[in-house]
Amino acid sequence: MTISRILHSLLIPLIILSCGLWLIYHDDILPEILVPILVYLPFASATVIVLIAYQFNLYRLFTLACLMASWYFLTDFQSIDTAILTPNQQQLLIWLLPIVLIGLGWLPERGIRTLYGIIGWLVIAVVVTAAVYFSQTQFYQTIVQSGLQWYKPVSWLILAILVVSCAHQIVKIWRRDSVIDGVMLIIIIAISWYYLFPAPSELSKILLHNISQFLIVWGLIKHSHDLAYRDELTGLPSRRALNEWLKAPGRKYVIAMLDIDHFKKFNDRYGHDVGDDVLKVVASRLNRITGGGRAYRYGGEEFTIVFSGKDSHECTPHLEAVREDIAHYKISLRETKQRPKSANKGRKQRGRGYQGKRISVTISVGVAARTAERNVEQVIKAADKALYKAKKAGRNCLVADKSK
Repeated sequence: MTISRILHSLLIPLIILSCGLWLIYHDDILPEILVPILVYLPFASATVIVLIAYQFNLYRLFTLACLMASWYFLTDFQSIDTAILTPNQQQLLIWLLPIVLIGLGWLPERGIRTLYGIIGWLVIAVVVTAAVYFSQTQFYQTIVQSGLQWYKPVSWLILAILVVSCAHQIVKIWRRDSVIDGVMLIIIIAISWYYLFPAPSELSKILLHNISQFLIVWGLIKHSHDLAYRDELTGLPSRRALNEWLKAPGRKYVIAMLDIDHFKKFNDRYGHDVGDDVLKVVASRLNRITGGGRAYRYGGEEFTIVFSGKDSHECTPHLEAVREDIAHYKISLRETKQRPKSANKGRKQRGRGYQGKRISVTISVGVAARTAERNVEQVIKAADKALYKAKKAGRNCLVADKSK
């Protein structure tokens, strides 16, 4: 599951970055007519990103797009004669950007229209303003005029910080399967590449900025797709995603309907917060189904698993295995009063043995396969009937439809 999470967030951005880096070092293949478009395209991309990110209330992507566009405008967009900043100031800004990006990557997502977002922008503005002011001081001029001895150590220090930040982003992706964290990671890698292997031409620098903005655009598109097709509570594909699969399921498939036993009574007894935790646990176990199965949240406490190109007898062992896995899994209940009031206290308690109550839940499963006589809606109805029989048979069991 760790690999699948990382691939979900990183595969496409890595492909985009690889293709973009190849193009950067083969920019001579680009027709001249595209150059004026590429020069102004980062600003157009940033405008689109800012508008969409504002609607989604995504502080980090909003700020990232603004930072990348500002960096481009102040360093590579203008000619030497029209530049707002001096070369020394531009160089300092180039060093400063990775540090700001690292800080942005470590921040949690709290939204744009919040005090947290306003404070974040103020901090960035103060840091950049201080850096520009520092670049005008005699002390900085003395450092610059002292030679290039300081240049490589500073660059390697920044690269070391970038490596640590990349590791941190990978941990966040593994824990939360966040596409936005994936985009942040790939942008940091692109900036690292910029330091290790400087772009060979001005057009190559422009391409680097276009790649960065395109990566952010992809992150927004993937984020909106996940909002529409992934269940927010469990992280599984939602019923809308299942409906898309049902439009073209193929000629041979199996559908399993699963339901948590006595979930309403459990919810009434322990509360909805604990009920949500149970749904997350069950979903995480279902998401580990083997045999090529794919789990969806159908609604409420009901889930669906589909197998493409399989027969019922091929899928039954895998479904039985996940049913037994859930039945033997112990869920720890912690009373609200016992929950730590601070994150530090919570971290201190994580290594201690749990002394509270543990519970387990079970699921019932109904399975049906496609036949020549019935379509996908009828297969779902057959799986539902089999699930009802499993409930009547005492629950915590699997019943397969016997129709041929």
